[in-house]
Amino acid sequence: MSWLNEWKPEFKAEGNSRCVYEIEPTGESAKLKLTHSIERPDSKFIEAVSEGWPMVISNLKSLLETGNVALVYHRGHAD
Repeated sequence: MSWLNEWKPEFKAEGNSRCVYEIEPTGESAKLKLTHSIERPDSKFIEAVSEGWPMVISNLKSLLETGNVALVYHRGHAD
């Protein structure tokens, strides 16, 4: 998936990033691997989104297992 962040000008200036989801069966469960990258070294955008992906994946796991999300976090665009 190609991703262009448009809510912060400095992130938009870095250009498109790439987000890849890989799902691999492991017995009766599955392994989800997420890789978010950009061709720019030391990307501030990748640094910023890397902090949010663990919460997103954790909530996805909780939603799939229980029907509810565990964490609710709303970051304003000013953050």
